[in-house]
Amino acid sequence: STGVVLNMGTAPSADTPKRDLAEDRRSWFERWYAKLGFTVIVPKPSFSNREFARREKKGQTLVYRPATSDVSYEVFMRAVGHGEHWTVEDAAERAKIGWEPTETGYWYWADAQDACPRLNTTWNDLTAKHHLLSLEEYVILWHAVKTEHHRMLDRSTFTWLRTRLGPGALNANEYDGQVLVYGNSETDLSIPYGIGGGRAADVVK
Repeated sequence: STGVVLNMGTAPSADTPKRDLAEDRRSWFERWYAKLGFTVIVPKPSFSNREFARREKKGQTLVYRPATSDVSYEVFMRAVGHGEHWTVEDAAERAKIGWEPTETGYWYWADAQDACPRLNTTWNDLTAKHHLLSLEEYVILWHAVKTEHHRMLDRSTFTWLRTRLGPGALNANEYDGQVLVYGNSETDLSIPYGIGGGRAADVVK
């Protein structure tokens, strides 16, 4: 009998190099910051392709935060069109914010699900169990996800931040295509909110 030969293409060689996801990530962030008007030399993060896949399945993404001297919160917010926000413009309230400047840039894994995880958990309990995102880390994460994946985080939830506002703390969510940051009093920190939770940050060593 006459069989039909199917052309299945050429099998990949054992010598074919694997895609370097760490280099892909480094390159993406360097290009992104350049498009925002910043010259940032982004170092290659240390992780394997397997770890990257495992983290993505958990809803996490890898983000690079530059040194504050290279990209401060204020200049970043202006670059993404949100320079009129109170955390940029209101001097009296800004003085109450527990800013976390960094002398060197660093990579961090962050929860990047559309809706915030760990809902209905108080800020006090969240901070006791998790290293929550700071204000500076959150805005970079939020805008990176929006640019890369065309998604906006926290449209139906809000995320507690570890950043203090005097004796209280900050939270953030999406509003009208931007990040909106709220200040909360100390009494709010012991109240669980059904639409409020926390995103963990895991710094890459």
